Amino acid sequence: MTSIRKPKRYENVWTKTIAILILIALCVGMLWIGYHGIRMYDVGIFDKSEYLDTSRAFWHAEGYASDIESSYFRDKQSVESYGNHNFGFTIYQTDSEGIYKPVYSSEQLSDKYHSYEIYINYRQADYNNDAYTVFHDMDGITKYLPADQLPDYKTKIEIRVYDPPTYFTDIFSEEYTEFTNLHKNIYKFLTVGIIGLILIIFDLVFIISSAGYDYSYDGIIMNFVDKMPYDLFTGVIVLLTVFTVLAFEPFSFEENLGSFALLLSLLILLGLYGLTWLVSTVKRIKSRTLLKNTLTYMVGYFIFQIVVKLRLVWKTALFMCVYGLSMMFLVTYGDGLWLAIIISVIVCLYILWWLIKADEIKICTEKIAKGRSESKINTKYMPPALTDHAENINSLQDGIKLAVDREMKSEHLKTELITNVSHDIKTPLTSIINYIDLLQKDHTDEEEEKYLEVLSRQSDRLKKLIEDLIEASKASTGNISAELTRVNVNEIISQSLSEYSEKMESLNLEVIVNNSPTPLFVLADGNLLWRILNNLYNNICKYAMPDTRVYIDVVDRGSDVNIEIKNISREMLNIDPEELMERFVRGDSSRHTEGSGLGLNIAGSLAEIMNGKLSLSIDGDLFKSTLSLPKA
Repeated sequence: MTSIRKPKRYENVWTKTIAILILIALCVGMLWIGYHGIRMYDVGIFDKSEYLDTSRAFWHAEGYASDIESSYFRDKQSVESYGNHNFGFTIYQTDSEGIYKPVYSSEQLSDKYHSYEIYINYRQADYNNDAYTVFHDMDGITKYLPADQLPDYKTKIEIRVYDPPTYFTDIFSEEYTEFTNLHKNIYKFLTVGIIGLILIIFDLVFIISSAGYDYSYDGIIMNFVDKMPYDLFTGVIVLLTVFTVLAFEPFSFEENLGSFALLLSLLILLGLYGLTWLVSTVKRIKSRTLLKNTLTYMVGYFIFQIVVKLRLVWKTALFMCVYGLSMMFLVTYGDGLWLAIIISVIVCLYILWWLIKADEIKICTEKIAKGRSESKINTKYMPPALTDHAENINSLQDGIKLAVDREMKSEHLKTELITNVSHDIKTPLTSIINYIDLLQKDHTDEEEEKYLEVLSRQSDRLKKLIEDLIEASKASTGNISAELTRVNVNEIISQSLSEYSEKMESLNLEVIVNNSPTPLFVLADGNLLWRILNNLYNNICKYAMPDTRVYIDVVDRGSDVNIEIKNISREMLNIDPEELMERFVRGDSSRHTEGSGLGLNIAGSLAEIMNGKLSLSIDGDLFKSTLSLPKA
């Protein structure tokens, strides 16, 4: 299980439970705000600034106009029943010249009103019965009537709604009261809604970011639900949603407290389903199991593994069965003969291609068996099965060649050890044997002191040579471990130089250190870096010309830091710099100086262990070594 980050102190089960409860409360509040927003839209607050200017008020006036016209059409006296409403009205009908003339006018209770004019058109219906059809459109009201009921006039009704409509209790008064109350609180609702939405977003961000984390547990916490296959889990959530909606379907949602409680319960359940799915999805993404933990992936991977791991003979048998059955079907049923011939030709060409490439592998394998190790099988344009086989043969050949190279290298190293080190080991060992023999004979106290001094010096030399051999072996094989930390280059140079100050002063070597203005840090092992610098300083003391200067420069190269050491060589340097990095090679080819020729090789190997590089350059008698290490 992979954790993206460490859990925060505040991420625990209690804070997440509180966050979910707060989210539910905020969503309930937003539902309340949303309900009032719908009511605002319904009464027309967002249309105009006054209720009587809204389309909602016009629709009510148009509805009353239709009813008034129907009543007047059936019984002219029945329109008097509309006197107990918050509007007055006048009915107009056209005369023989098509001019609208008033035919009825109700009592007007107020001179302050908002007037609406509704035109009523009559059209012939395509059926002959007492029923009629009413259409409301941009041109007014159209009524489809039977032919025997079509009047020979047109009608217009003027509805004059009182401003304010508060004389009677009707739909105008009810919506006017609601419009006024909502209009006064519109900015409060908008402010509370925006704040609630922001809080919901912040709450959701916290729930999503902390999903799967708990301060008492290191990693992503996956419960039983999160371990279910993702597609199965999604299907369960969808089914629960459908069943819950169907369970609430028999209930009628009306504008009362009981209906609102039922609707709120339904929405809370659906919200919890959605939140559960979202949190589980986020946890799966964080643990990197979203795609792999699905039934689709499992089935597909299982089929893929069967096909891939099936032996070639069984793959061929399966292919031949499918091919044979397909040919039988195409030949037996329908006009599939030509299609069967085309498929057979394609299969034959594929088999021919397969056999040609198999023969190429056979020829190349015979060459390899005869010792021609340079032969390689060309895997380009090969069938997949043969490509894997050819690549395995090439890899096997590369492995054999690598083993032979390692063996040759080992033999070469043994030869170098015998050839180059035998003299260096023999010289101090011979001196030790000779002086031990002299000590066993008669000698004076002064001679004994001299013999012991020589024995001490030669034994130290032999010890140093053996230590260098062991260290070179470890460095070249990578058996030295490195603990990379942030190391101050300026400090380690000054500290390491202090050990060689007396030795360099005795040779009259003036050391000039050019550090960077600001401290530079590298990613290195302090002990290994110390050993590299010691080897380089020791090399200077052995081969630098006395009474000269030694320059140590620390240079910032962007992603790397270079330590450049330059000195003048005592002997002529007629050797390739790369050759000096090899084992048992000295700048003093006559081998008059003490040493094993392993110092620079060991330093180069230690630099590689720390992801760095040691390079040498020679310009006349100027010898320059550059140690490059990654910047920390």
